[in-house]
Amino acid sequence: MKKVVVFLVIWAGLGMMVNGTIIRPVNIEQMTTDAHTIFYGKCMAAEPRLDENGLPATRYTFEVQKILKGVLPQTFFIKQFGVNKPLNENLPVSSVGGMPNYVVGDSYLLFMTEVSRLGFSSPQGLNQGAFRTFLDTSSRQIVAVNGQGNSGLFDGVKIRTGSRLREAAPDSGEYHPLLLEDLMRLVQQVLESK
Repeated sequence: MKKVVVFLVIWAGLGMMVNGTIIRPVNIEQMTTDAHTIFYGKCMAAEPRLDENGLPATRYTFEVQKILKGVLPQTFFIKQFGVNKPLNENLPVSSVGGMPNYVVGDSYLLFMTEVSRLGFSSPQGLNQGAFRTFLDTSSRQIVAVNGQGNSGLFDGVKIRTGSRLREAAPDSGEYHPLLLEDLMRLVQQVLESK
């Protein structure tokens, strides 16, 4: 029993806490290598509901625009555990801290885990593997930022990254969007090196 408690304390110290959920930090190399599928797509629908097992789930529909890893249809569905609004008066909001919520109409670069036996899937490292993209008004280019503000994205990375990527996302804990084109190029580089 003591060994289990000690292990849990050490394990908890290695992760980061997000709304009561412990999330193990992952860098871009780990995300890319461990992801079952990586794709860029636009969120077309978000449907909170009880799934076939009576569990709170949100079914997101994505229009896939580019596949970087894996095989996907043009329309792809993700079932994530939890709902971000009450389904009825008896079922309150039920969510996992650090789990991303996708906004209909926004585009994302997603590093997805394999679908579980209950049909659930989530990004690698939860919101660390979900990069929302948007047009940067000053540069007029598409940029990407994950749920951690891209902090720690290059911690322990072994593959050589361009200095522009390293400068764009220092490990200061601040919000640092990256050019989507550069991020996708780095993902391709990691995949080719494996």
